[in-house]
Amino acid sequence: MALRQVLEEIQADVDARVTREMLGDATEIEWLYGTKSLKLNSAPPRIVWVRGAGAYAPIDYHWKSPARPLRTRIQPVDAHVWAPADKDGSDALTEALSSLLVAAAYRVAVGSFEVTGDSWPDDQDTDFGHVCIVSFRFFTPVLDDEAQTVVLSSANAFPFDARDAVATDRQLQLGEGDPPDPALP
Repeated sequence: MALRQVLEEIQADVDARVTREMLGDATEIEWLYGTKSLKLNSAPPRIVWVRGAGAYAPIDYHWKSPARPLRTRIQPVDAHVWAPADKDGSDALTEALSSLLVAAAYRVAVGSFEVTGDSWPDDQDTDFGHVCIVSFRFFTPVLDDEAQTVVLSSANAFPFDARDAVATDRQLQLGEGDPPDPALP
């Protein structure tokens, strides 16, 4: 699954669970992407996803896909969470929305991401609310073309079906697979 799809599923989960109190005077959370969106003039609540410089790591064999995993893409993403100030001016609503975001990520992408921390920059607080930057690292597979199904046969034309033999590790080992039917010529 592409990173954008994962982020959209996290958004849907948050939208389904957000409380009226977290929204303040708004009717919904504004979801945006990219650093340009950080400078837009709007009101809270708003969450802006900002991607960082990624990296690649060795393959992770837990991916469930018909295609062969080649590498694991490590994609850092910061979520700039801006929520309205609480009635007493505190950052409690921002903290609650940040926690809701992390919980949604666990529900959607458990095992394929990590939360690396958060920060509360003073210079991003406004008269309208508080900002928390939650940092994630998402792990997504780089996949080869979908695996081909191949039916092997010997020189004597005995059929040999290797699909089940290679289903788990994609390697054919001696003795695996359905043996040829001895009744065949």
